[in-house]
Amino acid sequence: MEKILIIVLLFLTACSQQSSAAASTPSAEMPSSSAPVIQSIDRAASESDTLTDEIIKDLLIRFRGILLYDYNCVLDDQTGFTDEDRDYHLVENYGSLEQLKNAVLSYTTEDIFDESLKLASFEEKDGKLYLSQPAMGLNAYSDNPSWETVDETTVAVLGQTGDGAEDGRKYIIRFGNEDGVWKVISYQCVNPQ
Repeated sequence: MEKILIIVLLFLTACSQQSSAAASTPSAEMPSSSAPVIQSIDRAASESDTLTDEIIKDLLIRFRGILLYDYNCVLDDQTGFTDEDRDYHLVENYGSLEQLKNAVLSYTTEDIFDESLKLASFEEKDGKLYLSQPAMGLNAYSDNPSWETVDETTVAVLGQTGDGAEDGRKYIIRFGNEDGVWKVISYQCVNPQ
């Protein structure tokens, strides 16, 4: 009985040393900035072989930031600057465009990100990232999207205005599994207004 207690005690000591070492080691996934970064609701869920409703909803919510050209940025409306008749606001959750890109590439492709970035207005200034929100009212879909399944990797989402009314648009969004992670690999707005 005494030997069993010693073995259990040694095991528990080893486990506790392992967890304290793991807790004190900085994670390679942590951003260099102390600002929070929006990440997947359930990263493990998006790393499934099967495209589930949970994965679709998570990807649609995050991809909405591409359609709105705000990339799910948290903006500080009190801190910013004006340049050529545009108001730029401090992005609180990303310190650089590279940090933003790394977050966005967790749910879509580099081609989609690069194409959408042509219409976005980011500025890096004094080591901080700023975004100018478009003056025009952009439409996408709600932050609690419902969809119609087109096929096993494609859905259709109805477009909505800012107040939640349907606007006649429909987004066809296709998902693909890249290296074991589901992402939005293409999209198209049909019936554009």
